[in-house]
Amino acid sequence: MKKMYMNLLTIVAISGIITAQANAATYLQNHYGLPIQYTELSPSMIINFPGAEPIHKIGNGQRVKIDSSFLSIRTVDGRWYDLTPELQKTFDPNEQKMHPYQDAVIYVLPSYFTWNIRVDWEKRQESRMKK
Repeated sequence: MKKMYMNLLTIVAISGIITAQANAATYLQNHYGLPIQYTELSPSMIINFPGAEPIHKIGNGQRVKIDSSFLSIRTVDGRWYDLTPELQKTFDPNEQKMHPYQDAVIYVLPSYFTWNIRVDWEKRQESRMKK
């Protein structure tokens, strides 16, 4: 009986760890210096379905949660830049295993000619409080 309880406790503990790691969220944070626009579509989807994309604005210093498998950004009325490869890295199970109990943050940093993008991982409660 004691062995059965130990096995049950082990299963509960392992499932709790797996659930905590699987719930990693991904955020987009703007440090570009100016407002940017983003959509949760890829540029090829935007080209094939013009006008269908919901465009969101994010001010400098703001953070938003991303709930999609695609992400594109642009300056206001500029050309779309695909952040989907960076976003997909945050969903990689191996990447999440290296960052347990952390959320991914995709930073858009100041730049002059091309987008300056950095992906970092933060403790879960810290990243969710900075909204």
